Amino acid sequence: MAPHETINQYKFIIDSSNRSGSTMIIMKNTILIFLFSISVCSSYANDFDKTCEYFNELSQKPNLKYLSSPERYSFIENKVRNFKEDSLAKSAWYSLSVSPEFRYELFKQGAEEIIGSSWDCPSMKTLSPTVAEGELSK
Repeated sequence: MAPHETINQYKFIIDSSNRSGSTMIIMKNTILIFLFSISVCSSYANDFDKTCEYFNELSQKPNLKYLSSPERYSFIENKVRNFKEDSLAKSAWYSLSVSPEFRYELFKQGAEEIIGSSWDCPSMKTLSPTVAEGELSK
């Protein structure tokens, strides 16, 4: 199964959850299993760091406080979409887009499992809850 097909399955699982404690544990485990199920390539592990760099860029935008949550999401998504189709960070990003309040911890855990060492991104931790899909204002 192609990564994008699997992502759609996980988005359904996350969308249909009520985000209770047990559902979040199931969601976390499902995402981690998903990340493990894709073959690991070291060149794609760097995409986790690139995603962090994009959050760093976002955090330094002078008009940050005026950007809506969908505008913030669009800023990151426009960069992540350029990762290769089989990028683990790209798969994780799209899998976790529907739950911004939990995105950082799940993304961090996935990154650490993939790269095999500690991973941290303070700007993503801070901004992730304020970056969500939605309709952009015109």
